Amino acid sequence: MLRLPKGYHEQLAAISRKNRRSMNSEITLLLEQFVAKDGAQSDVERIGMAPSEVKLDESALKLIQKFQELSLEKKKALLDLLD
Repeated sequence: MLRLPKGYHEQLAAISRKNRRSMNSEITLLLEQFVAKDGAQSDVERIGMAPSEVKLDESALKLIQKFQELSLEKKKALLDLLD
């Protein structure tokens, strides 16, 4: 089980519906993309959203930052928990 900040579930559900994926698949894909970040595209472009569509609150951004700070081993363990 993954606890998400208030309102974040609805944002992920909308993105998942738009991309025709389950929420679990969407979260896994997003995390994998952040792990493999190459700097060629912005995070927003990489997940297929226009900047005007992105409305991440401070807690969501903090979650992303915390994930990026994890070791590769911990990132993989978290991704495994989401599967």
